[in-house]
Amino acid sequence: MVGALQIAYGSVALQICFNYLSAGMTAMLNYTMPIWVTILARFFLDEKLTKKKIFGVALSVTGVFLLMNGDMGGNFFAILLGLSAAFSWAVANIIMKIKFQGFNLISLTTWQMTAGAIILAIYTAIFADTSANWTLKAAACVAYNGILASALAFFLWIYILNHMQASKASTAVLAVPVVGVTAGIIFLGEPFTLIMLAAMVMILSGIVIVQNS
Repeated sequence: MVGALQIAYGSVALQICFNYLSAGMTAMLNYTMPIWVTILARFFLDEKLTKKKIFGVALSVTGVFLLMNGDMGGNFFAILLGLSAAFSWAVANIIMKIKFQGFNLISLTTWQMTAGAIILAIYTAIFADTSANWTLKAAACVAYNGILASALAFFLWIYILNHMQASKASTAVLAVPVVGVTAGIIFLGEPFTLIMLAAMVMILSGIVIVQNS
């Protein structure tokens, strides 16, 4: 279930969204995940839903919206699909907190990714154009995304979920867009504006508020 929800469904839903929405809007929808986790954790994990925690999550999500230059326009179905991807990620996190506390992290990561990969392979064989131009650079990108950005990242994520409240762990994920935008500025020479600075401050401040709530 975790592999199907977090890896397979989330990946497919977001890839479809990219065809109808901007990258910023798609990212914004995906990073509503902490909202869903915070709500679900209240009912399924008995985590307290304090005003301070709600404010921190809202502040960070608003910061992500500004950072990604999001707007509410676009295909309505794609917007719902993006929200459903974030919700499926949230449900997977709750399942892991309930079912897999104390499990071997390497085994859990391996089986989760294997299940997700099998579903994605079936989906690709049925619906996707499988032609590809395999270059050394393309292979290196796939290796990086598979080993570091996926396997290692999910291993660390499961470890964090095992040692923190789900709502606090999920809110910390909102630091990812900050790192991405900062890397773009440093390595790609992308512009840096006061709005981006304000957005980063909002995101990081929201994370600190949630962690201390």
